Amino acid sequence: MTKFKRPKPRFDRDLANDGRWIYIDDAVTGEEYGGFLCGLFDPSVPRIRLAAERQAKMASYQARGKRPNNYDKTRESVEWFVETCLFDWDMKDEDDKPIKFTKPLAVEYFMTAETDDKTGEKIFIYDYVFQRLFEASRDVSNFQSLDQNEAGDPAKN
Repeated sequence: MTKFKRPKPRFDRDLANDGRWIYIDDAVTGEEYGGFLCGLFDPSVPRIRLAAERQAKMASYQARGKRPNNYDKTRESVEWFVETCLFDWDMKDEDDKPIKFTKPLAVEYFMTAETDDKTGEKIFIYDYVFQRLFEASRDVSNFQSLDQNEAGDPAKN
């Protein structure tokens, strides 16, 4: 049997599985959204691979015309991300009190929407946060151990 040269790990497995804090702020408005403990979203991570397999089975089921009448692609994407990659948060309410993390509450947060008066379409209030977190969770450079990345903490966005 041939022994292949083993490459260096692309990311720290513990950080990928346990998560790294990602801090989201908006340079345009100065708004600070808080910290989010996210795991790596990469097909080589077993929890992602298993979740993708489950989702493929569901898609197959839905393709056979068994999709619920109230199917919502945006909600499905949010639920999938929250289930697989979001582990905790550091969020405050309007009175500056901590909000305890739960997965249903995280889905509610990302699904918070207003209706556009002109078009009648939904505008998701926290889509910016969702997109930034999704992008950061896919970037393996955010999941490097200190010896892999001497440049410092890449999780601070």
